[in-house]
Amino acid sequence: MPPTYTLQITFDRAKNLPVADLGTLSCDPYVLASIVVPNAEPLKYRTPTIRRTRDPTWNSTWFVSGVPAQGFKLVMVLYDEDPGPKLSPDRLGKAVARFGAEEMKEGFESLETEYVLQKRKGDLHPYILTYLAALLPGQKLVKHNRVIASVRVLKKDEDQNETRLYTLGPNTRAISLPLIGSMVNKPSQKDPNDSDGQTDGKGAKLSATTFIANKLQLTGPVPRELRHRFVGYKPFIDWMFDDSGIAGRILNHGLRKQYRTVYASNAATPQGEENKEIKEGPALQDATPQSSEALARQFLDMTAWGEGGKLFTYVITLDSGGDSSSKQQQQPNGGDNARPSRNPKDYELVIDNDSGTYRPKKELLPVLEKWLADDRRLGGLGNVRTMDGFDENLKKMKEERKKEKVEATSGGKGGKGKDAEPAKMVPVRRGTSVSSISSGQVRAGSVSSDEVEGALNEMEKENADAKGGEKEKEKEKEKT
Repeated sequence: MPPTYTLQITFDRAKNLPVADLGTLSCDPYVLASIVVPNAEPLKYRTPTIRRTRDPTWNSTWFVSGVPAQGFKLVMVLYDEDPGPKLSPDRLGKAVARFGAEEMKEGFESLETEYVLQKRKGDLHPYILTYLAALLPGQKLVKHNRVIASVRVLKKDEDQNETRLYTLGPNTRAISLPLIGSMVNKPSQKDPNDSDGQTDGKGAKLSATTFIANKLQLTGPVPRELRHRFVGYKPFIDWMFDDSGIAGRILNHGLRKQYRTVYASNAATPQGEENKEIKEGPALQDATPQSSEALARQFLDMTAWGEGGKLFTYVITLDSGGDSSSKQQQQPNGGDNARPSRNPKDYELVIDNDSGTYRPKKELLPVLEKWLADDRRLGGLGNVRTMDGFDENLKKMKEERKKEKVEATSGGKGGKGKDAEPAKMVPVRRGTSVSSISSGQVRAGSVSSDEVEGALNEMEKENADAKGGEKEKEKEKEKT
């Protein structure tokens, strides 16, 4: 069997890009790149967006494994990002680089090579604006659009039995505040001194009703046995995903449009967060405590550090990109004494297979748990645990989370009125006898169902005691 290789691909910069915004005489460019090899799905990567420039510098590096010795094709499509309700970004052009078997050798380098952007592969709109901009005083027509990229063949893959393309790194997090989020978003007053709260990129804190979609790139490859098709529990599911028949094509079109809506950027998307690299630790070295902790912190930022009783949906795709989205991604701050721990080891991720469309088999959950708990992925957390969607203890846990969410979004015990008390964050539990459901001191090993049930009972008892203490204080106040 021919060997496979690990590559380092760097998207250095571009120059003389067309004008996509007549108001700024510039564009907001990013690269959507694909590696294409025979008999395999293309592997994709997106650079960050550089704002208001026709000569962007990305210096964005992508590490890829599983590239066959026969060579590959690198397709680079440049887009202009349009924040707002517009779903289709302007296509600025396309460049293709081809590498054959003669280049696929350890140590091969193609550094800062210029590739011509094919205008006929771009939209007409930016090029019309480019010629119009050249008519303005002080402007001139600039042609010869180029994208500059570097490719290095680093080494043969250690696992020569893995024939799939997959991303090694870097670990990146992409944040989207799509149209639906801007419709329901209710930003509260700016607080520049609040380092814990998430903001909309303009300093305003996000409310409990903000819809946020996240993508988190994890180190591949995903275990082969975890691949599974959708569950066609209704006829329309088969039509929608197979894209067959008139009804299927209509449903499939709606599904793709929904995806583009959810993962589109808008004006509230934090600048520089479209594809933010998670620092600490080179992608090609073994995971270090620093790199594991950095990735765990990004994951906890994504899940709001377990606050407010939120539940998240997730998708793990074949190129190891973990997607998470939630309709309740941020809660009001309850004060310093209510802020949760910022130590990732105080948290446990509980992940299940409860899904109508995609439901991994119960027998495969240990495989998923082992893969996620690896130090190259989410091993920086205190614990990672998988549970079956039909587990009674899991159902209890979700009910508790729903109660927490209702209390947080209703403004605490004061209700929803303007005089309501602010909702408090879920406090962190550090006791050794309890494994907290939301965020607590968790043991390195897995937690049994009995321990979970015991934790729930203890939480109920503590809540009852706390309420009793509040009533006693109110009685004392009335006496005085």
